[in-house]
Amino acid sequence: MLRPNPKNTAKGGWWDRTWSPIAMRCTKISPACDSCWHLSMCKRLAENPRIKKDEREAYAGLINPVMTDRLADPWHWKKPAVIATQLMGDLFHDRVTYEDQRAVMAVINAAPQHLFILCTKRAERMFQFFERLGEEVGRNVGNPWKGDFPFTNVMGLVTTENQETADERIPWLARTPVRWRGISAEPLLGGINLDTFTGHFTDYPEKNVRILERYRDVLDLVIAGGENAAKPRPTNPYHLRKLRNQCVESGTAFWFKGWGGWAPWDHVSHHWSDGFIPARAGMTYSPSTYTWRIDKDLSGRVLDGRTWEEFPDEKNFEKRMKR
Repeated sequence: MLRPNPKNTAKGGWWDRTWSPIAMRCTKISPACDSCWHLSMCKRLAENPRIKKDEREAYAGLINPVMTDRLADPWHWKKPAVIATQLMGDLFHDRVTYEDQRAVMAVINAAPQHLFILCTKRAERMFQFFERLGEEVGRNVGNPWKGDFPFTNVMGLVTTENQETADERIPWLARTPVRWRGISAEPLLGGINLDTFTGHFTDYPEKNVRILERYRDVLDLVIAGGENAAKPRPTNPYHLRKLRNQCVESGTAFWFKGWGGWAPWDHVSHHWSDGFIPARAGMTYSPSTYTWRIDKDLSGRVLDGRTWEEFPDEKNFEKRMKR
């Protein structure tokens, strides 16, 4: 399996390229959306006279999402890459049609050299799309789709900022027929227990057993980090470490994107002279999370002495299949 080139991940990004073929304006559905960068970007794009009129209207939310001439871009990228897909919005938003979703998947299907990561907060809609597409592929033997279904170059990634959203979205992700699965806990706004059960079983006919799966049993990748925004909310280091520890114990790849706008004392103190108390300089302390408000460029990406840039591979996949 591909992994992002280290040259492209210095600032925490887990991709080599981004690709947003659909012009759209997303809508808020959970706490992680409160400081959404996408909506601020939409405002700028909607006012940009160099952009086509229908795309400007789509970014403004005046019309339904529209497909752009960026649809075929991955076909021109010959070097294999990890591609974050439709970060400018959500491919599985209610206003994105099945036909447009299918057009995006047709491009993905015809670019097997890349790994496409589909990040969404609408896990149920993603499940419904792939279920419908799977039925369509299964019925039509002479269709243009290549290879096995589910596609081996697709990862479904759902945003889970706390336990409530994890409980809502991971069970849908577990049922979605994609080869790779993961969660993006960024911003992490509360604790997440990966030992919670998904509520569905995996059959092992050769062993004549059915095993109720835990969240950790269906995940190949966990991405976590603090919030990057003008007014970021603090992330509790305990919750980050607990999530990291669960990944280490289960062999799930863990990617730490960064502390964001708040960081623990050991990431703040070295920016100040000995004996200097940041609070005297107007820095804010969060007693509930034991973190200090700091510029995201200074907070860094080190967690317990190292950067975490783990990415799943075939060995991870085989290990997950044997759990």
